[in-house]
Amino acid sequence: MTRKGPTLIGLSMCMRSPGDPLPQRPPTLLLLAILLVALGLRLRGFGESMWLDELFTSSYFCGHPLVLARTLYTDIHPPAYFVFIHFWIRVFGDGEIWLRLPPLLSGLASLWLIFQLGKRYRDEATGWVAAALLALSPVHIWYSAEARPYATNIFLLLLTVYAFVRRREDERARWTVLFACGLLGLVFTHYYTAAFLVVFPALAVLGRAPRLRGLLKVSAAIGLLLATYLGAKMYFSDVPTGRPYLRGLDAIELWNLCFDWFLTGKCFTPLLAEEPAGRWLLPLLQVLAVGAFGAGTWRLLRSREQRGYELVVVFAVLPLCLFGMNLLGMSNTYIERSALPALPFFLLVLASGLCGWQHLRTRQFALGVAGLASVLVLCFSAIHERDWTVYKPNPKWREVTSFLGDEIARSAAPEDSPGPLQMYTSASPLPMSYYDPRIQEVKHLQRNEGKVAHLLNTTQRIFGDEGALGSWVQSTLNKQLDELDQIAEDTRLRVRVEVRSTNGASPLSLPAESAPSRFWLLQQFSGTPKDNLILNSPRTVALAKHDFAELTLWQLELRPHPLVQR
Repeated sequence: MTRKGPTLIGLSMCMRSPGDPLPQRPPTLLLLAILLVALGLRLRGFGESMWLDELFTSSYFCGHPLVLARTLYTDIHPPAYFVFIHFWIRVFGDGEIWLRLPPLLSGLASLWLIFQLGKRYRDEATGWVAAALLALSPVHIWYSAEARPYATNIFLLLLTVYAFVRRREDERARWTVLFACGLLGLVFTHYYTAAFLVVFPALAVLGRAPRLRGLLKVSAAIGLLLATYLGAKMYFSDVPTGRPYLRGLDAIELWNLCFDWFLTGKCFTPLLAEEPAGRWLLPLLQVLAVGAFGAGTWRLLRSREQRGYELVVVFAVLPLCLFGMNLLGMSNTYIERSALPALPFFLLVLASGLCGWQHLRTRQFALGVAGLASVLVLCFSAIHERDWTVYKPNPKWREVTSFLGDEIARSAAPEDSPGPLQMYTSASPLPMSYYDPRIQEVKHLQRNEGKVAHLLNTTQRIFGDEGALGSWVQSTLNKQLDELDQIAEDTRLRVRVEVRSTNGASPLSLPAESAPSRFWLLQQFSGTPKDNLILNSPRTVALAKHDFAELTLWQLELRPHPLVQR
């Protein structure tokens, strides 16, 4: 008698009729195969240059304790991931791989969790299909390879729901502790997920969960902790409620979120304007997905014994909250990743619809179409990886920095050089500084005396400057500030390219004696009006142009001002 291979075992489970007995042990080799495929797809993103948002999890924002405190003071995001990454980079450093490793591990762990939830809320086949869909999701691939907290937030929500379910099955305290840790991490990495502080107790009451008081106490304690933190942040700083790049979630945005971004990563969006195929491929996939999602929702809502309605509720929480905020007039609170934790639950509902057909041939056809569609989406994602799909493409900062490093090497030795090379740009040059510390924005090397005085005065007002506590706080702060000053001085001595923002300076407006005769101009995307004003000025002559993905580097020569010539 021949033994079935792991892939055939997994496929045979997906083809079973609902209610058929399932194997006692899951085919671990099938899970390993899904993980390996997912890993291969996500490692492609590790080859991208680090970009500005990712550097918010580097030592530039989370390294030195005072720098971390400043980030927590000013950033719009909750503190948990910044604090975690502060200790992470102290152990492993802030190289590209190390910064991107926590999201990658979170993304891979999410595959196991989504399988477990699919198995418990529906059946094992649903778990496998949901895990495969998440492994092939362009959105999840993107954020599992980006050094930001979003993949970790997905993992934390899945972990919290899993602990919630296991707590119902097993009353041992370990599941309450895991639920508390997951919910605490969830809320403190994504403010919008504070809605789950109400949702989980409501689901527990509706489902008559055992030891309900313990769960209510956990939610109340985390809610109190969050309120205390936000109150302190409002007192010492402020709590931003919007950003210019955010918008409101209305009905059209909700459709696009679920059946374009979640479904395809917007990989067909460039086709809509360029190729006729995009005009029928996306609508066709959307029609099929709406049918599967509707069937999955219906089946989950009907499965009262397995409480499948909980999956639908967890999926709907963030989109409906954002939708309600928009109705209340908060029209700049949403971007697609604001609702990103809902992605795996959207796929769980979709998988429930695909695997729920009674007839074997219908189920085979549905799964075959889903597999073909997933491969098609991945192909178009790869074709349009330099277009705006899941998010805007990463500029090739590593390449432009390497080019400037060669220019530094070709320039005269520091003792013979008239000074560092001059560069102007409207983009943030921080990614270049990350790759080569010899390239620095001038303003970042200057001490902000106003902020330092404000920090010292604030701590003095709170703790005083006398007594054991006050003296310790003031001496510790002064020591940390001295360390930062020394780091800035060491960096300043190594600078070989000085970068200035065209939003606040221009070589055209400098006096003749201080204006550089030659300088670099870096444009990101199509540049800004001020960049173009410099480039198109009759006083500038283009000596060289170097194109990189999303970046253009110009070497310009500045002619003397006509008045100076006369």
